[in-house]
Amino acid sequence: MPRDPRWYQIAVLAGLLAYGMAALDFDVSPLRALVLVGAALATQWALGRVTGLPQFEPKSALISALSLCLLLRTGSHALAALAGVMVFQFTFGTWSQGALLFVGEASLDGAPLPGFRAAYGRALERVPALIGTSLLFVLCIGLGTLFCIAPGVWAAAALTWGIVRAGVREEGPLTALRHSYVLTRGRIWRVLGAFLLMLVFVLPFALLVGIGGVVLRLGSPGPPTTAQLAPFVLLQVISGIVIAPAIACMQLALHERLETLGPKP
Repeated sequence: MPRDPRWYQIAVLAGLLAYGMAALDFDVSPLRALVLVGAALATQWALGRVTGLPQFEPKSALISALSLCLLLRTGSHALAALAGVMVFQFTFGTWSQGALLFVGEASLDGAPLPGFRAAYGRALERVPALIGTSLLFVLCIGLGTLFCIAPGVWAAAALTWGIVRAGVREEGPLTALRHSYVLTRGRIWRVLGAFLLMLVFVLPFALLVGIGGVVLRLGSPGPPTTAQLAPFVLLQVISGIVIAPAIACMQLALHERLETLGPKP
């Protein structure tokens, strides 16, 4: 019997998809499912090679792709392929975020910078905590925004450092968010000011990606083709390569400053 529970997830999801396509007339063609799964696995393989992973690990990407096959409804194979890439980016993006945090922490501490394999190897064990912290963080912001925009903004400023702590301080989601609140208590306005400075840096790249998306939609009356999507995806990748390390370093520097100041009495 396999010990990895992901094999059971794959079996259940594949069984549900096969049953839905055969007996329930799901609007998912075998070709579309193959394109989506193939895109997710190809992304896993390519990013694994880039980051120097010792072996191909398809299980998590396959689970995400099969789940998307059950949920996504589109008549475009190009959009299905793009969705396969993007759904894998959620988990791999979180993994990459953890690796960036470890590299940035080493840089700020003046320690030798870890290589790709060392950074991603250390970040791998923190992926569940990072995902859990991110989900709780978004949930808190969403609940605060439901009551009024101000509580949502306050939650974003008070709890954002929980994601950093879940990575570099190896804390669980609840502990990381609680410590983030303790560090920012009485300093919310200063934290919001730091957010505005970060926004000034990120905004030009975000606008560039947004304008690219608008041009893509206006330039194609029908569903965009793979060739039309390729420049937009490339633009997102290039922007991410620039933005992600910069944001990680700014977050770490601000977090280190908060730790130096300590909690307010």
